[in-house]
Amino acid sequence: MRAGSYSLIRPGMLVMGPDGERIGRVAEVLFDETTGIFHGLVVERGLRAPRAHVLGEHIQSVEENTVVLDVPGSELPRHRPPAERHGPP
Repeated sequence: MRAGSYSLIRPGMLVMGPDGERIGRVAEVLFDETTGIFHGLVVERGLRAPRAHVLGEHIQSVEENTVVLDVPGSELPRHRPPAERHGPP
């Protein structure tokens, strides 16, 4: 992904796979506010599906109101919030 392009991504944008598959909508844009380093996206896939985590390297393009990935939705891992990754204090 072109540097700085992540700033065009907004929650609610459609997320599509490389074959035109509708994966979901952007729920969160993940970046470090201090350094400006982009990490990826959290994608809302629907009411019964867990949110997916998309690494920035899998974003092929940002076109109008759509984010296009280079991997299908079936290959995206479930998003784990920070509290779940680190466990209880």
